[in-house]
Amino acid sequence: MKICSACLLGIKCRYDGKEKKNRKVINHSRKEILIPVCPEQLGGLSTPREPAEQRGKKVFTKSGKDVSKNFKKGAEQVLEIAKLYGIKEAILKQRSPSCGNGQIYDGTFSGKTIKGDGVTASLLKKNGINYEREKILSESFEGEQKGRNKVDFLIENKIILEVKAKPFITKEDYYQIRRYLDCLSKKLGILVNMRRYYVRPKRILNSDVSQD
Repeated sequence: MKICSACLLGIKCRYDGKEKKNRKVINHSRKEILIPVCPEQLGGLSTPREPAEQRGKKVFTKSGKDVSKNFKKGAEQVLEIAKLYGIKEAILKQRSPSCGNGQIYDGTFSGKTIKGDGVTASLLKKNGINYEREKILSESFEGEQKGRNKVDFLIENKIILEVKAKPFITKEDYYQIRRYLDCLSKKLGILVNMRRYYVRPKRILNSDVSQD
């Protein structure tokens, strides 16, 4: 089990409201549980939001607003999640002011990079959690088809986890996870909306399947 930058898993949580999907990371998630996190959202920042970069030990938006407290809070929340599950490894987004590992943007918003770690990456390192940048991982299986309709996560071959990043969860989202439960004959589904200020997972039970 690893912590993983949520944008790498296709979750639209970046500052511009987009994702940074990494197919190798997504394929790896089918072999190992990857817990998606977005430190900026966990720190109370909205999506989309103004871009931010580090200057020294602080983080500022492009307009000059100091958002260091949000980035620090988000980092602490990620660390708490790692401790909760006993996680010792993470896969993080390159150059991010939160997740950057060894290289971050220089604070001029010019695209230039310097040596350094993001706020979350630095805190994880101090607490003995190893992390990787967008590591190239092996395919799940040879000849895998692209664009297939698949669940986001199947945990321990028992629990279906669907992650959204939208203003509101809709009936269609509930129907989707119920369809997955029926197709895979699973008892429990969890629906999470990462775009909301407070993350409140929704449990969906399949009454047609008995409890293991």
